[in-house]
Amino acid sequence: MLDNDIRALLGKNNCAIRYDLGSWALIAVQDSTKVSVDMIGDVSTSGGDVGDSPLLVEFSHGSGTVILTTFHNEEQVTADGLKVIKHLVFSL
Repeated sequence: MLDNDIRALLGKNNCAIRYDLGSWALIAVQDSTKVSVDMIGDVSTSGGDVGDSPLLVEFSHGSGTVILTTFHNEEQVTADGLKVIKHLVFSL
């Protein structure tokens, strides 16, 4: 994890994320000066393994903030994933 607030919330540098979908899209950061990458991870895709792929990003838009995750509150959400999602929602 790259975000210090999320590290402090979980009390560790890594978190468990489970993907229960057959496929999902990777996040492609086009301009790293405008996008904050808060979590990265190594992921397996149908095209092979991708290291340090962005899993959670945020950026400003107008007077608000856009947050995009590759993980969501699915049936099989992990305790770590749920803590992160709640943190994101209540920090806005």
